[in-house]
Amino acid sequence: MIRTWPELDPNCRVIKTPDVTNRDCWPKAPSKYVFIFEAINLAGSALFAGVWTGKELAAVIWDESPRHERVQAHLPMARGAGAGGSYSSQSMQHNPVARPKDFHVQDWRAEQRQPLWEENARALERLEQAVEWLAQRCRDGELTSHYRRRTGGSNLVRMRDADWNLENPLFHFVIYGGTRRRSGAAKPSSLIDSYLFFEKAELLAAIEQEPAAQLVVREWDLSRLSPYLQLAIRVALARKYFARANCETQAIREAEVEGAWPDLISDIEAVPSMVTAIARVINFPDADAIKKGRLGGQRRKTGITRKA
Repeated sequence: MIRTWPELDPNCRVIKTPDVTNRDCWPKAPSKYVFIFEAINLAGSALFAGVWTGKELAAVIWDESPRHERVQAHLPMARGAGAGGSYSSQSMQHNPVARPKDFHVQDWRAEQRQPLWEENARALERLEQAVEWLAQRCRDGELTSHYRRRTGGSNLVRMRDADWNLENPLFHFVIYGGTRRRSGAAKPSSLIDSYLFFEKAELLAAIEQEPAAQLVVREWDLSRLSPYLQLAIRVALARKYFARANCETQAIREAEVEGAWPDLISDIEAVPSMVTAIARVINFPDADAIKKGRLGGQRRKTGITRKA
């Protein structure tokens, strides 16, 4: 039987919803609400600014590290060990275990996979903390959660704050995108599957209180800015230009701005000078390069030359 590596096995994911990474397939509700997966992404981005990737939702259950597995594989074993797994040094000498020919290849693969295991562990920890952040604010009455039936379409129903007074909210509310609730309307009452949502404005207001939270630009705020500013912000957000290391080169940024121009400024054709300016302004300043540029300009003006 071929063993599937946890990082490649969808069945090992913590969140069992098949389309957890496909935003377009997430359950729908009026625009004033966000689905719980989106709420987790927003909370995670605030708690782990610059680190949260959005792939935390696809974290897997992966208990043993590849490196530890290989360490265990290298431990001496003896053929014919007893039922309790005991063996003697004499039996080891006379009955050595034949190792596979690709033993060293398996070691190499384990070392290649080790960073994936470490990042998955960190991603799972970030996921758990983001979910707990949401849960605690629901318990404290700072956030309002709602649920609706998974099938048939229905109105959203407000949940009680006390519904969150339980341990492991990741298991109870997230792994299937919702929970099972008892319906009093049916006789006798029965369990119904539901999806969970949060009020968007309320959630964003709570996120803004986090010290490490990134600036949140709401759609209604953005619509009041000039078309050029809207274009710059939308491209930066779409490309996740949240740090200098994430930014592409000037030429690539110009191509991205020019590509987005027709959709965002449809009444005029792209102006090359503005494309260049917008692409430049969404980049992050390089203090060292600016300093060197200024020193270079001063040398040209004063005739100062650098000593060899």
